[in-house]
Amino acid sequence: MRESIWSISPRWKTVYFFLFSVQSVLGTGLLSWYETTQRTEDNAVETILAVISGMAEVGVATAVTTIVVTEVMQNVMVTGEYLRQKLVEPLKERQRAEGRAEEREAWEAWNRRRMAAEAEGKPFDEPPPSLRENS
Repeated sequence: MRESIWSISPRWKTVYFFLFSVQSVLGTGLLSWYETTQRTEDNAVETILAVISGMAEVGVATAVTTIVVTEVMQNVMVTGEYLRQKLVEPLKERQRAEGRAEEREAWEAWNRRRMAAEAEGKPFDEPPPSLRENS
């Protein structure tokens, strides 16, 4: 259950914090690399201050992109579940019903042949449909 648009559902907290951590480490690493190797005119104090101020930007960007990614993943999963319930499950149920109807027809045909043989006094040694399919 959510308290606000910025809250993370308990189910997705692990994914969120994993993505946030990976992005934060990569962003801070790239920022540090850029500040130390590409901006050579700065002295050490200016470089450290630039990295620290850049980390704030990295943190905000990381939080926003992580929220967007987790929301998209949640919406994809909700949509997939909806489609499964509306499309796949009815199709499976229809296939099961058709299979049951075919099985019932096979049993009825077998029973008609058995009763016809019995009425004519002939021996009937044909196995029932369920035994024929398993052998």
